[in-house]
Amino acid sequence: MSFLWWKLIHLSAAIVWCASALGAFWYVIVAWWERRKLPEDQELVRRDEWVRWHFLVVVILEHVSFLVLLPSGWYLMTSMGYKLAMGWLAAKVAIVVFVLIPLEVFDIWLSHWQVPRTHLRRVENPDAYARAVRLHNIFLVVGMAVVGICIPAILWLVVFKPPL
Repeated sequence: MSFLWWKLIHLSAAIVWCASALGAFWYVIVAWWERRKLPEDQELVRRDEWVRWHFLVVVILEHVSFLVLLPSGWYLMTSMGYKLAMGWLAAKVAIVVFVLIPLEVFDIWLSHWQVPRTHLRRVENPDAYARAVRLHNIFLVVGMAVVGICIPAILWLVVFKPPL
């Protein structure tokens, strides 16, 4: 496969990862915020749970895209002869390895194990589901802020390649 195909794959995965993560996070936060204002409104409760459940499907796309980003990025980096001694690349790799990968690992656990498991048992154990939803909401707010900082930082590093 040629270098340009790898670049297309990498950029497409980056776009899908960013768009699905930030877009889906936003819908969940909005539904949750509306539910918080009127917690006794059963329609808002139903909508919040519907959005949250469908978010768990969309987030699969985010995680698959991230898993495509890692090897395609590594291939592009090595095929272009870039070395980690380059300051801008070391900074980019550090953001990915020390911030984004741990964030995604936690997100995968939360989105594919913890929340769905408690969602399916929400009638028998509403407290466990409420705790999982609270943790998920905190993660979404913090995660959106972290990703919202990391993405522009990575783009700046890649485009301008500053001598760090």
